[in-house]
Amino acid sequence: MVTIVTIIRRSVGALLLAISTCVAAAPPAPAFISSTAPLTSHEINVSRVYLALSGRAPELSGLDFWAANTPERASIEEIYNTIEPFVAAVSMAPANEPNFSFVKYLYAYLLGKSYEDDPAGIQYWACLLADDGSQQIDGTFFCAQGYGGLSRGGVVSNFLAAAGAAAAADPNSHRTFVNRMLAIEYAGRIQKARGRGFSVPDGATLVRRIMSSDESFSQAMQSLDRLTRDRRLASPARRFDGELTAASLYSEARPAALDARVKIHKHLVWYNSNRDMLLAQAFLPPDFVSGSNFQAVISVHGGGWRNGLVEHMEGFNTALALQGFVVLSPMYRLTSWGHTGVYPSPTQQADIADFAALVKADPSVFKVSADRVRLFGHSAGGHLVALLGTTSNYGCVASVAAPLDLLNDFNSGPANTSLDYYVAPTARASVSPSSQSATASSTNFLVHFGSADRLVPPSQAATFQAAFGSSRVQTMAHNESHMFSAQAAKAVASATATFFQGSSCL
Repeated sequence: MVTIVTIIRRSVGALLLAISTCVAAAPPAPAFISSTAPLTSHEINVSRVYLALSGRAPELSGLDFWAANTPERASIEEIYNTIEPFVAAVSMAPANEPNFSFVKYLYAYLLGKSYEDDPAGIQYWACLLADDGSQQIDGTFFCAQGYGGLSRGGVVSNFLAAAGAAAAADPNSHRTFVNRMLAIEYAGRIQKARGRGFSVPDGATLVRRIMSSDESFSQAMQSLDRLTRDRRLASPARRFDGELTAASLYSEARPAALDARVKIHKHLVWYNSNRDMLLAQAFLPPDFVSGSNFQAVISVHGGGWRNGLVEHMEGFNTALALQGFVVLSPMYRLTSWGHTGVYPSPTQQADIADFAALVKADPSVFKVSADRVRLFGHSAGGHLVALLGTTSNYGCVASVAAPLDLLNDFNSGPANTSLDYYVAPTARASVSPSSQSATASSTNFLVHFGSADRLVPPSQAATFQAAFGSSRVQTMAHNESHMFSAQAAKAVASATATFFQGSSCL
């Protein structure tokens, strides 16, 4: 498959020619934008770097601050190099991520693509950052000789140029990119014109709900108009956006990269109880059209409560959908969205509970049974679903590599930094699944853990099982590190399906 990787391999002259001649026709500006003043080229560049570094349209205060604190003629790379240290200092992805993960965030933020959509492309861009031509990027890929040497700012600059030039090579990604670039520009223009900004969750969802279709762009622009008029009127509490039906859900879904029998809807929009606009993805099983009364699995991504992407769950989610589940993977408010702790616990678990309640309230949209909505999560997402399962009745909950005991063996290094943003040390017991009352719920659990996990000690599975009893907690060891391999994801899905379909869950 030809992707934007082919574009960057051209000579610089050819690349510049491509940028000027291969750009898809942009959707027309909405009427409410037409009368606003354009952003300067510097403000546009700041907005693009802001999106690459944070995954959202810049709030008015952020746009104004960085436009004023970077040179007017600064390049994309120079703007990135100025902003990046501030982002890394507060442990925000992708600035604090390894090269391979850094590029996966760029793909999600700028193109709406997961690793599974373009593994070779992500490998290529990660190799441009490698210092050593033989550097291993992940468990599969190695960088060829002659790669490497670019700074992250340089990669962002080249990536933006390549995505803008990829109309012929990768039209869907290119159109998504064009739509998102227009959206962040229009967001800046209308915020300046109306003197009204939007929240961090709104800014993230505003951009990431946009894909290649004109409809997704139009819907995002309608939200932008409402958000910058009166946010409370724009954002109804706890509901899905638009007139969502099972038929429209399926018609807007696209074949999954890992198995075309599964269909993915990548830009569902929902609102939590706080009226924040958030994203979700739906993975539909092969027999979705003919079937009914499916079990639903709400699949929650990890990232230390501070970072992470719904795209990171695609391997697990596709495998679960192939087992016959409707899998729904929601975004939730991250602690990094508040920088200094505006969104600490219990925000994260409250969002997942809101989403579960929303699915149960209108199960016909997803063709699921309201009384068979299960929870599944990886890492911090596994912690959140386990915590919910220990405090409320969710029937059955499965977790992978989840920190289940926040009081012991989980108190050093990066994990501790993320934990401090999530909850104060004195309050950890209140959100530690192993510390909850065994009589508060009747939920049953399946705990997958990696025997080689260096981030979450494998002993945590036994601690949790001891707290709730072997009759309620099954554990399963895998010869994996914290980030489970694609093959392990299939094994997890198979065992989880058996668990969810077993007598203890029915």
